Amino acid sequence: EPAPNPGPAVRVEPPVEPVNIEAGVRLGPIRIGMSEEEVRALGLEEEEVDPRSRRFGPYRVYLRDGGVYRVEAQIGDLHRVRFGQTVIDAGTHIHTIRDAFTDCEWTEGGGERYVCAAGTLGVQTTHSMDPQRYTLAVQGR
Repeated sequence: EPAPNPGPAVRVEPPVEPVNIEAGVRLGPIRIGMSEEEVRALGLEEEEVDPRSRRFGPYRVYLRDGGVYRVEAQIGDLHRVRFGQTVIDAGTHIHTIRDAFTDCEWTEGGGERYVCAAGTLGVQTTHSMDPQRYTLAVQGR
């Protein structure tokens, strides 16, 4: 008697490891205060965005006086982030992210825009309001 056909193989992708985010310190491998050379040494694909910033992989890096003072990324490009003990998946509503970050205040600028942790952490919507495109930002004091 022939063996039953098991059907197509199902490939299960392992979960993406969360990118660490620390208010005023880092977003992923990009740390506030790193030199441009240190960021380049990470080996991420690089492109100029404008005179104030460069993109390294999924990260938009703002440089001043030779060092990183702000770094941003869209959560959909990162897939998941870890803030303290909380893991936040892309697609999570901005109010849930705001509440996880704590100490956040709404600020002017269009859409939903929150500045948290004494201005060293933020989350904002884009014009599309797509939760995959929320921008996370870490900034030095």
